[in-house]
Amino acid sequence: MVAVDLTGGSANSPGLVKRHPKAVVALAILILFTILSYADRMIIALLVDPIKADLGLDDVQFSYLTGLAFALCFGIASLPLAWLADKWSRRWVIYLGVTLWSLATAAGGLASSFGEMFLSRFFVGVGEAALAPAAFAMIPDLFPKHQVARATGLMGSAAALGGGMAVLSGGFLVDFTGSMGQATLPVVGAVAPWQAVFLILGLPGVLLAFLTLLLPGRDESEALRQAGKRQPAEAPAMVETGPDITMEAAHSPKSGYFAWLRSNWLFMSGLALGCSAMGALAYGLTSWTPAYLSRVFGLSMGEVGITLGFVQMLSGLVGYIAGGWLIDWLEARGIKNAPHRYLIGATCIAIVASVSGFYLAGSVPVALFFIGMYHMAAPFNSPMVVALQKGVPSDFRGQAIALATMTATLIGMLAGPTVIALFTEEFFGDPAKVGASVAIVGVICGIVALLFLSTSYNAALRARNDLDALEG
Repeated sequence: MVAVDLTGGSANSPGLVKRHPKAVVALAILILFTILSYADRMIIALLVDPIKADLGLDDVQFSYLTGLAFALCFGIASLPLAWLADKWSRRWVIYLGVTLWSLATAAGGLASSFGEMFLSRFFVGVGEAALAPAAFAMIPDLFPKHQVARATGLMGSAAALGGGMAVLSGGFLVDFTGSMGQATLPVVGAVAPWQAVFLILGLPGVLLAFLTLLLPGRDESEALRQAGKRQPAEAPAMVETGPDITMEAAHSPKSGYFAWLRSNWLFMSGLALGCSAMGALAYGLTSWTPAYLSRVFGLSMGEVGITLGFVQMLSGLVGYIAGGWLIDWLEARGIKNAPHRYLIGATCIAIVASVSGFYLAGSVPVALFFIGMYHMAAPFNSPMVVALQKGVPSDFRGQAIALATMTATLIGMLAGPTVIALFTEEFFGDPAKVGASVAIVGVICGIVALLFLSTSYNAALRARNDLDALEG
């Protein structure tokens, strides 16, 4: 039996005893950037019909703009940017990401063909690739362990805020720019209302990117970690582990990222693939909900923006924040694999909500109720990141988060929107059946997610025990 210290970090990266002095400001900036990222990424879902009409696209081609274009860039850029964030500067990686995706969003407002719009959405993928791994990896350097899940949940809630604000503000912007008709800009010339929406949302991010200068640098965070080592008088909390969990069994950071990855392949692959299935439903459902409400219930895009925006934003906020709080609460009571338990429970709720809201609902209020229920249960990325924060050594935390996030995003964005579009066009042959397509994909994705998450459950627990032993 081996005694393991659970209260602090390791000699390499000791845990924080108290919050970093810049923790609240840094978290607020990261939340703002995440809101901006999701707003710029999700606004296109509200502009389906005008973009299709002006560029001459069908549903499948449009799904490439919401899924394939973003996912390709994310797949190419996420791992190199995560490596840079771990080895160079998380702060500057975030700055470059915010600047580039903001310019790319604005460039969408100048697109006049499918190829130009595809290229614009391709570079918007830099947002998730640069921001998510660097920001999530920064959180354990800002908050002590017992606050990490809550802080991660708060940052994750920005996804709900960003997506909701994209729909809500986008609805107002669509109505506003539509009422003004075609606008004429200096140098650019005449732009359609939907193009003006991209320009209005994208350009402010170039200025907001300078807020990264307020984030703590690597040297500052390392100095605080060293200052946070336990005082000699403090007795570390000890637990007994089984004979198969030894100090030798835990791979130290010196043995390398790939050595750790080989030893924990089931933990990483099961978690990433389970969340990929949840991501496919999330990206697909979010991409086609505005079209569903418009085609099935006859709502205008302005009405969709107001109703869906509030529902998505408020329910998503509850889901992210309550999810982080619940994981911390469960772990404080000795349930160490709380992120996996949460993900499994949330998947079951997502299956019920997607079928009820998109296939069985006979009215707008019923549909919005279950859509809200779905968005409360849907946030998979924060619990996934918490599982990695608590199971991966600090030296390659960003790379592990990037690998899992990249897998979930690539599979989710490539599969979700396009498979729903294919069901609608090829199987049903009726645009009004998009809700039934969402329900079918919801059941399939939910079952796949449950299988992978259940398979990786014990492997995740072993990875956490190994890390606790390493930090003892």
